[in-house]
Amino acid sequence: MIQKETRASSVNFTYKKIVTLFIIATIILVGVILYFSLAKAKINLKIKSQPAKINFTTQVKEDVENNNYLETNVLEGRILELVIEKTREFTMPGQESPADKYGGIMIIYNEKSEDQPLIKRTRFESASGNIFRIQEAINIPAGQFVEAYVIAEEVGEEYKELSGKFTIPGFKNEYSRTRVYGELKEAMEKKSIVSYIISQEDLHNANNEIISGLKKDALHKLKELLVDGEELDEASMTTEVMSYDSNQDVGDESRSFEYTVKLKVVGIIFDRAELLSLAQSFIDDQLSNAQELIDYNNESLKYSINNYVSAEKNATLDVELSAHVIQSSNSETFNKNRLKGLTQQEIIEYFSEQPAIESIEVIFFPFWVKKAPQMSNHIEMIISNE
Repeated sequence: MIQKETRASSVNFTYKKIVTLFIIATIILVGVILYFSLAKAKINLKIKSQPAKINFTTQVKEDVENNNYLETNVLEGRILELVIEKTREFTMPGQESPADKYGGIMIIYNEKSEDQPLIKRTRFESASGNIFRIQEAINIPAGQFVEAYVIAEEVGEEYKELSGKFTIPGFKNEYSRTRVYGELKEAMEKKSIVSYIISQEDLHNANNEIISGLKKDALHKLKELLVDGEELDEASMTTEVMSYDSNQDVGDESRSFEYTVKLKVVGIIFDRAELLSLAQSFIDDQLSNAQELIDYNNESLKYSINNYVSAEKNATLDVELSAHVIQSSNSETFNKNRLKGLTQQEIIEYFSEQPAIESIEVIFFPFWVKKAPQMSNHIEMIISNE
């Protein structure tokens, strides 16, 4: 009788243990199910726009038939040519030399029966053997005199001449040496001298100034030939210098000079709206699947003429346009599978390494969730560029 009661108690204990384990397992399973079903992650991302720039070439041609410029990359237009010329006088500012040599006004006499020309820097010699030079070419009429400024050949106090006759050592015969001579009008002093020597830079600057003026004149003249709806600006013009000339050469001494430029100007007339549409299409083609267009920066449209073939009435334009793009939500960067099982800090670090991300906010819930869910549909990602 005792054995039967002991066996029954053992069976009851085993049964209770199994039931207890089953209940515990059920609770754990329910907990796991609740954990995975309730666990969620919310990630707020603010992405910043990035510039995208396109550079391309297109052509402008006259009389293009059945043209679809978006396919042919050719704009139909009109091309005007103009030849224009201008001559301007330029005044030299003068360059002041340091006052380290003696100089003064000399009266130069010509007692011969014919005129006597003297070249620039002709030498005059004093009784003491000191040499002075005139600064400009002169001509002395027969039986008359002229005044000219002379400067000492060297630096030194011995060149402080006061009076006396100055002869020209360059004359080979005694007749000229005695009848063409100089006398000081006043005592020599150290004076700074202003010279007017024409340089290559002076001619270069004159050339540029005239060309700039010719371009403005040409633009005004070409605009008079436009019809309704046509536009023309300096960016739509190309120039060719046909000739240039100056009445003075580099090294000449003159207070002024004249400079002439003959310019050929070509005006390229086309539809700006078509050029903008073409540039936008180039940007669209350039974008990858990982990029998304926000807007075109239409104000950034630039173009210039890099080639013109007159015989073919054909001009090539260099074109540039910018746009603002953001990283597309389809980008691999935003693949939720990359975030499974990561902690908040790990998610923040992951997105911080992406140059397109401006700010990150990561929220897990309920409160006990410490890692991103293993189910991607429990990860909510909100992407904004505002």
